[in-house]
Amino acid sequence: MIDLQKIIDTYGVEPSEAAALLFPNNRHPELSLKRILKGESELSASQIKILAQRLHVSVSDLYDDAHLTRVSPPGSRIRVEVGENWASVDFAMQTVTVYSSMHDVAEQHAYISPAITLKEIADFIQQVGNQ
Repeated sequence: MIDLQKIIDTYGVEPSEAAALLFPNNRHPELSLKRILKGESELSASQIKILAQRLHVSVSDLYDDAHLTRVSPPGSRIRVEVGENWASVDFAMQTVTVYSSMHDVAEQHAYISPAITLKEIADFIQQVGNQ
C-alpha cells in the first residue's frame, strides 16, 4: 500500500501542496488529505498517477511492497500482480484485464471507473483468481 505520509516526508512535499494537487476540485482539500492520512479513505488510481507525475517517479516507486510495474505506453497502463495472477490496468481505455500465470489468455475483462482504487483492482484480481 501507499504510505502517503512517508511520501510527503521523503519527497519534501508540503501538505497544502499535496492537498491541492490530489483534490483540485474540492472546497476543503486539506480535510480530504487528512482523511487519507488517517486511513479513513484511500487515494484513487488517478490520484496516484497524478502524484507520481508530480514527483517524477513511476507509480510503483510510490508503493512500499512494489507489487506494481509500469507497462508501456507510460502513463496509461500499469501491471498489478496479486499472487499467481496479474492484470493490465488501462486508465485511458478504463479497462482491466486479468491473466492467470497458468494461461496466456485473459481470464476476465472489465470496465472500470477512473476513480477506482488500486486496492479495489487487487481485490478484483484476487476474486478472479479464486474462481
